[in-house]
Amino acid sequence: VFTLNKNFLPKFDVVNLFHIGEYYYPGTKYYHFSSELSFIQHMIDFSDVGTKFLFYKRLTPGPGFENHRQDIESRTSLVFEGSHKSIMIYKKGDE
Repeated sequence: VFTLNKNFLPKFDVVNLFHIGEYYYPGTKYYHFSSELSFIQHMIDFSDVGTKFLFYKRLTPGPGFENHRQDIESRTSLVFEGSHKSIMIYKKGDE
């Protein structure tokens, strides 16, 4: 999924990023995004205002979503809407 680009992606209404924090390794940044936050921004760029983004907040063994939460809320157009059990729900706001 990290190697996808705009030539292969449609616009999304819902983006499920449950595995953020599990599989990214900085050593592989040479053939895909430089960080998971850059991948999240890439997915935001392919979505319209109002698109829902779903993150899973409890992952093992990786650090998971919590390591990215502050960056997501301060550096992207995603707005926290709430949670349901272990799912964090964000919505793309105006840019």
